[in-house]
Amino acid sequence: MKKKTRQTKATIKNFLIFIYRHLTLRTEQTCLLNHWPDHSTVPINLTKEYSLISNPFQMNSGHVYKNLANTPFIGLQCETRMLLLPVTDHMLNALPEFNLWTILQVPPDGTVLVPTWGESEPLVMLQDQEVPQITRQSHYSSFQFRGNRSFKLSYNSLQSTGRFGYFRKLNKDVSSLIVRQFQVIPSAMYPDYPECQPDYIGSCMQFFYDGGKMGGFGELEYHAPSLKGKEFSVQSDISQIFYFVGSDVQIKQIAFHMLGIHNIDSIAL
Repeated sequence: MKKKTRQTKATIKNFLIFIYRHLTLRTEQTCLLNHWPDHSTVPINLTKEYSLISNPFQMNSGHVYKNLANTPFIGLQCETRMLLLPVTDHMLNALPEFNLWTILQVPPDGTVLVPTWGESEPLVMLQDQEVPQITRQSHYSSFQFRGNRSFKLSYNSLQSTGRFGYFRKLNKDVSSLIVRQFQVIPSAMYPDYPECQPDYIGSCMQFFYDGGKMGGFGELEYHAPSLKGKEFSVQSDISQIFYFVGSDVQIKQIAFHMLGIHNIDSIAL
């Protein structure tokens, strides 16, 4: 009887795991989008679909990945669709640039890891005092969300590889790594700009730290290309989040395979 009970519990557990892995959550809302420069409003319908994704090291059979396949992991894919609701022809022709952007809020005391193509120097969009110390290499840059200085840094669509990460120590033996992946189109319009440079275009990755002034947090942000006027009917964006927790050795290896960055333990000191 006990054996049968254990088998039944195992079957139920496996069934729930199957449902959990294949479940898609969907949200939808209709709202007015406010464009603050000209105080115009635009009616839109916004939908999001969330689904779990597999550990990438379980989906690749190379021998160098085997020791990482069982690293504690959770992954998420998000698909966002923005639909312009019916407006007059006059409003349609007068529409400014619009785009989707996504923010992931993270706790402080971690290190942002930004793989780059070409120039690795960020644009300073906001700074409370001086810009934080930035480690610059030929293929990436990094900086910390730490201390009492708030700032916001931006990388453009020619610099972006479509991935960035956030490394954080959880205790002396365990670390975590967040990796975000998204699509970058260098020839597309990315309309966001710093207040002091209204003509600036191209910003597709932004990183904000509050300096502890609003509770202590950082933001990992990316932008999708914009559409305008009659071209703007529906816009969709798909991105992934990979979250790993493991030993320092495991997280160091994952950062190399996912971001191409060596020695994150020395970068994050």
